[in-house]
Amino acid sequence: MQRQIKGALAATVALAVMLGGGNSLAKWVDQESLSGAKVTAGTLSLGACVKDGASGWSERVYAPDPNPNIYTEIADIASFRLRAGYDYVYYCYSPVSATGPRLRASVTADPSLAGGTLPTTVNAFRTYVTTQSNVELYNSTLTPKIRSDLTSAQNAQDVLVTVAFSILPNDPLSAGGTLNMAGLSLVTQQLAPI
Repeated sequence: MQRQIKGALAATVALAVMLGGGNSLAKWVDQESLSGAKVTAGTLSLGACVKDGASGWSERVYAPDPNPNIYTEIADIASFRLRAGYDYVYYCYSPVSATGPRLRASVTADPSLAGGTLPTTVNAFRTYVTTQSNVELYNSTLTPKIRSDLTSAQNAQDVLVTVAFSILPNDPLSAGGTLNMAGLSLVTQQLAPI
């Protein structure tokens, strides 16, 4: 009997030690917040491509280099009809958000994504993307097409997107042709830092 009392007393003392005298179990797990541990990733995005002028489109009478003619704006593209013997160009500007150290990205405007019959029949249907400081980022006529990287140096600037083609004089293939640029997208993709 005395052994049972001693055993019960020892268990009570052990429980009292565990409770710490405050009628609660001892704290075996703790949690503290870390100060200064917040990190933020960089950003990479392109805004809507806003057309230049009323329609974004301009034309000029076709004349090969070195003395091409000056482009004139097409005010109402909805009622306009393309003509043989002319160069056509479309301009729009897209704002860049590119923040973070060592950020690199490619920018493309793949002309094969344009719809309609004109892209397959006209002379040199092509696209370009350049920075405000005239650095060429993309040129669909060259290999490789991606010419330079977009970096955080272009943050809060616009990139210029150019779509161009020519309908040569006496070109029977373009008659009644259409061009749908709804599928033509400006795409940016982050690259591994150097």
